[in-house]
This record gives sequence, C-alpha cells and structure tokens, in this order.
Amino acid sequence: MKSFFNFLSRNKLYAVIEIFGLSVSLGFIILLAAYAHTEYNIGARQPNSERLYVVGAGEFLGMTLETVPIIGASIPEITSYTRIEGKVEADLLFGEEFYHGYGIGVDTNFFELFDYDLRGIHKKDILRSKNEVILSESFARSVFGKEDPIGKSLKVVSGELPESVVVIGVIEDFGPYDVFKNVDFICSLKNSKLAPMDNFGALATFITLAEGASPEDVNEKLLEGYMKYWSWYGKDGSTGSFLWGSSLTRLDEIYFSNLEKYSPFRSGNIRQVNILLIVALVLLVSAIFNYVNLTVAQTGKRAKEMATRRLLGSSRIHIILRYLGESFLFTTGCFAVGCLLSYSFLPVFDRILQARISLTPEASSVMAALAVLILISVISGIMPAFIVSKYKPIDVVKGNFSFRGKMGMGRVFIILQNLISVVLVSVALAMMLQIHHLATLPLGYNTENLIQISVWSLSQQPDGGYNSSKQHILRQRLNELPQVKDVALCGQIPARCALNGCPLEVDKMYYLAMPTLDSTAFKMFGFNVLERFSDPSADKIWLTRKAQGVFNATADKPKIGVDSRYEVCGVIEDYHSQDAIFEPKGNEYNSVKMIDGSYPYIGFQVVEITGDKDAALESVKRVCDEVAKEVLGVHKTLEAQYIDDYLYGQIKGKRDTMSLVIAFMIVSVIISALGLLAMSVYYTRQQSRQTAVRKVYGSTTVEETGRLSRSFMILSGVSILISIPINICFIRIYLQDFANRIDFPVTAMIVGSLFSLLVVFVSVCGCSHSAALQNPVDMLTKE
Repeated sequence: MKSFFNFLSRNKLYAVIEIFGLSVSLGFIILLAAYAHTEYNIGARQPNSERLYVVGAGEFLGMTLETVPIIGASIPEITSYTRIEGKVEADLLFGEEFYHGYGIGVDTNFFELFDYDLRGIHKKDILRSKNEVILSESFARSVFGKEDPIGKSLKVVSGELPESVVVIGVIEDFGPYDVFKNVDFICSLKNSKLAPMDNFGALATFITLAEGASPEDVNEKLLEGYMKYWSWYGKDGSTGSFLWGSSLTRLDEIYFSNLEKYSPFRSGNIRQVNILLIVALVLLVSAIFNYVNLTVAQTGKRAKEMATRRLLGSSRIHIILRYLGESFLFTTGCFAVGCLLSYSFLPVFDRILQARISLTPEASSVMAALAVLILISVISGIMPAFIVSKYKPIDVVKGNFSFRGKMGMGRVFIILQNLISVVLVSVALAMMLQIHHLATLPLGYNTENLIQISVWSLSQQPDGGYNSSKQHILRQRLNELPQVKDVALCGQIPARCALNGCPLEVDKMYYLAMPTLDSTAFKMFGFNVLERFSDPSADKIWLTRKAQGVFNATADKPKIGVDSRYEVCGVIEDYHSQDAIFEPKGNEYNSVKMIDGSYPYIGFQVVEITGDKDAALESVKRVCDEVAKEVLGVHKTLEAQYIDDYLYGQIKGKRDTMSLVIAFMIVSVIISALGLLAMSVYYTRQQSRQTAVRKVYGSTTVEETGRLSRSFMILSGVSILISIPINICFIRIYLQDFANRIDFPVTAMIVGSLFSLLVVFVSVCGCSHSAALQNPVDMLTKE
C-alpha cells in the first residue's frame, strides 16, 4: 500500500477532494441512518411491543377513562389492560425551592406490562394511594441532588395532586426508543378528574389479547360496544357523527400512526425520516461518483506502476484485488473521519430534528456498517481496477494506453453528479419559498405587537377551582407598564383554540374553532365585522362568512344548532385559526365567542405593546414573575411570547427539515464543484498538446478557454434537462403535505438550473483559462 500513499501525497488536490466528499457524506449517512434506525424502532424495544394495543376511535388514539372496564368487560379476548393519563401537571415545593413538573397517571399494574428499571419499591406495590409518586431519574437529581429521594415529601402548591406527595420510587428516564414523552413524575390514576365515560382521547388504555385472538375481531366488538353505549356514536365518518369508528394500534406502530395522538405519546413523521435518509444516500452516491470519476481519471498516472507489477508477475486478478484493497482502506479511513463528524454534530441534529438519536454501537449496526463499507469499496474500486487491468503491460510501456473510454465514463458521472446538485438546489429553493409562505401567511386578524401570556395555571387552585380575581391583579399590574397599551382576557386565542361541536341535524355534527375573547381582545385582533345582528355580549358568538353559509344564521334567526346551542351576534371576515400548518376538515369552520371579566376559565392574557419589543417583553415577564410570587407564593415563570414568534415556532419542524436539505445541498454543490475542478485540471492537462498546437496556428486564449470549458457546460446542460421531470416529481411530493401551499415554484427550478451552470462555469473556466494562457512553446517543449 506504500505506492498508494505515495500516489495520494503526489496528488494532494485529488486526495483532499475525495477525503472531504466521502468523509462528510459518510458522516451524514451515519447520523441519518442512526436517526432512521432510532425512529423505526420507537416502541419496539419493549418485551410486550407486539402484544400491547392502545384502544382508540377512528381518528385518534385513546378513549375515555372507563371505556375498557365497562365496554371491554364483555369481550373475553381482552385478557388485561392498563391505563395512562397524560399531561398531569403540578407545582411542587421542596423546602423553599419551586419546581413545575409534568407527569402521567397510571394504573397499579403499569410496570407489569411495561418493562422499566424501577428502584425503591417492588413493581407490584406501586401507587397504592393518591399521595404516592415515582420520580424520573433526571427530575429526582434536579430536586434532591445526590440525596436519596425515597421517602421524601413534596408540597403541592397547585395542580392535580394531593396537597403533599411522598416519593416511593425512581424510574429511569424514558429513552430514545420509548413511545412516551419524557416525564418528571408518575402518579396514581386515582388522582384523575376525568369523567368516567367522557373526555375522549385524554387517556390511553393498553390491552393485551388472548393467544390466537384476532385484533380485527376485537376491534369490531369494541365498535359494537361503543355504538350501543353511546347512541350518537357513528360506525364511520360518513354521517358526520361527533365520534366514530374504532382502532387498535400496536405499541410498536404508535409512533408513525396516522391517527391523532395526544400526551403522553410522541409522534413521528415517516415521510420526513424517509426523505432525509434518501437525501443522505443521494449525497453519498454523489461522493462515490466523485471518487470513481477522479480515480478513473488518474489511472493513467498509475498505469506504468501497474504495468511494472504485471511484468514482475502480478496477475490481472492481483491488480484488481489491489485496487479493491486500496479502495477499502481509503473508504475505511473516510468512515473513521465520518464517525468523528457524526459524534461531533449529534447534538445539532438532535436539536434540529427534535429527536434523540442513538449512536450506541450494536451488533446489527456494526455488521451493517461493515457490509456498507465493503459495498462502497467494491463500487468505488471495481471500475478503475478493471480499466487498468484490461490493458497489456507492453501497451502501457510503449505509451499506447488510451483514455477515451475513461473520459466517456467520466462524462456519465459528471452528468449524474450535476443532476444530483441541480435537484437538491431546486428542491431546497422550493422548500425555502414554501416556508416563507407559511411564515408570512395572511391570518385574517392582527398579531403585530401582541404578547400572549399563558395564565391558566396561575389561576388554578389545589382544589381544582378557579379564582378570576388573580387574573385581574395581573391585568392591572401589566396595564401600569409604560410600554403597554392595553391588556385583554381570553379563554383561548385564535392561534391556540380548540374545536366545539355544533350539530345542524341530529346525526350530523359540525365543528367551530372558537377562541374566547373579551371585547378588548376582539379589538386588538382587529377582526373585520361584516354584519352585526345584536350587541356582542358575553356568550354570544361571531361566525365567519364561510361558517354563516353553513349555519344560515341571520338577524331574525340568530341561534344555530338543533339545540340552539349558540346565539350569533354577527358575521366577521374569514380568518385562519391555529397555526399555518393546520388544515381544517370539511365540517370545521371558524368563529369567535365573547366573554366578560367574570369568565372563570381564563387561559391567556394578551398584551398590546408600543416601543422597543425586547424591552417590552422583558418588562411583561418581570411583572408576571412578581404577580405569580404574590398570588401563589412561589417564583413561577409564566410563558410569555409574541404571537408572531409562537406561530413561527409552530413551523419549526418544517424549517428544520428545510435546513438539513439546504445543508446537504451545500455539501453536494461543494463536492460537485471540487470534482469538476479536479476533472478540469486533468482534462486540460490531457489537452495541453492540442491546445499548444491550436494556439500556434492562431487560436486565441478566449477561444481555447471556451473550447476546454464547452464540454463541461454541455454536460451541465444535459443534467439540467434530465432534472426537469425529477424536480417536478419531488417538489410536488413535498408540497402535497401542506394545506396552505404555494403555486408550483417554476422559479425554483430556473434558479437551481442557473446556479448549477454558474457553479460549473466558476469551477471549470478558471482552470481552462489558466491552461489556455500558457505559452505554447513551453507546453510543446514539455511534450
């Protein structure tokens, strides 16, 4: 291998380009392969992953608190069940220190069906009483440090737990392969305040089935039970029923399930995983093309070495094996560098993808890595090996070694490499345009200079009641700030509101997104009033123009719904509720409900500010902290942010995917440009004699620069033509996920193509011009 290293040292440009391209590509592949492996295995590492099914309706996972105990009791195939209530919150005190914890409530048999390390108590003895809690390792460490937390008490300031709880155990934090979100504590389901057969989806029930039982049969029996228990329950969604259908989703299939998921479940996007993995593989293919192309181009420089080896007795097979061995050695070195890069960038990818990628080596992953290394080595080394080995030593010694075949193959690789770059650039530009569209989507209401403060837990009392006077204390103190124009009280706001049912017929349900706003908030948001039926007093609603067309509300008939559920005070212009990604269904419309100061369930206060935005936000946060301390007795931070920032944050996942594709695009362009540079150096050297002769006969420097560059520009043009249908396909696939999508971005394809031509021009023309400038006499003398 000494001759191979000598060859690399003499051809530093070639070596650097190949090491960079292959190492970076392998680093990305390692990270994204680990990401995909982690995502695909979420929920599958539990011993009962193929036995546990979560009960759900036709559109979402989870049912009511007593669904399985009552309806499932008559289904003998169900052998056991355990329930999990997500999003249990509590404000806790240990000594003088305040902590806000998120937890889940579970049945006492939770650890019999789920396998987690638990210390401090036997798994069969957990959570016998309401005041017992199990802490996660990280939360226990943050509260108690190195002290043993077992037996310690925590005071509950507010939340859904008793006034004091005792720590009976510590559980390992949920890991990257767990389907549950991270929690701070686990408490008894006896603390649940859910109605026994209401609050659909707020609780997940896992069941196990008897040996040989069919999940499909059990699912049908559950649906029959639902329809008998709830007379309004629909068999499917065709009738517009409030709820319909039944589902059983296996534990290892929950993460990627298309059904809507609530806490405590994590949710994944299999399309995103596959797209990123494909993009990384394409990047690796581009790097392999570069390696093969440049290696083939350099075979002439090693032809004499290989001819000498043949003359000294090496067979053709030995030469081929030697090239493959060198390729494996080179690929292994790049793989080692790629591993270092992947570990270095792991925190960045975790943050961007909002994932917990596991890079812990496993036997299967090590074997897979070795197989990939061998495959890449064979693909990269086999072509140059065959090209060199097929020539007779005497032809090489006499100088009859031909490069035509190699250049022909090189053209194919250049086209393919440019094709990859054009597609990545075009798709990345389309993503940027789509994300910009989402970030600037007209909402139909004002959000400028408006701060939202989540104050639900501020007013919540340990007994579960609500004290609206605390809201008015905060409102008054905020109004005293010089930067504040006004403060409004809201139950829910347009960007964060739920859907309320309103049946037009007995068996046909429609839904209204219904932010609950006082008159000040209504003015702040600047809804455009089109018609006014009556005074907008508390509990009356405004319908949007689209909603009025469905509910047919008028000044003479203001009440809507078969039960006259809502009274309409007027009509407003249509607006977009929730975030830019939200896609309303065919039976979902928008409205606004009016409230007054006595409304008991204030979830938000909205602050309109003037002046410096950063200073105003800091002042608002400071007042929130002060009031929280006064009314709750603890330093509790309330969530306060500009509504615009919240909405922008809701498209973070889409922005992060775009960022990764842009990163891959940049790397691909760099690899392609460096490869073109190296190929142009090689090509111009091969053409040096012809260039000199042509200049002797009167050809100018500009003409020779154009001649040497022309073939690369033509190849780039061919790749652009091939990219057109591929770009159209990929961009359409990407855009189809968005309800609010841009028109097909032809501009992105045009700019991507022009950018590709510019990269080729910059990479090639400089080298070609430099070669064309050389003195023809000097070039012919060297020849």
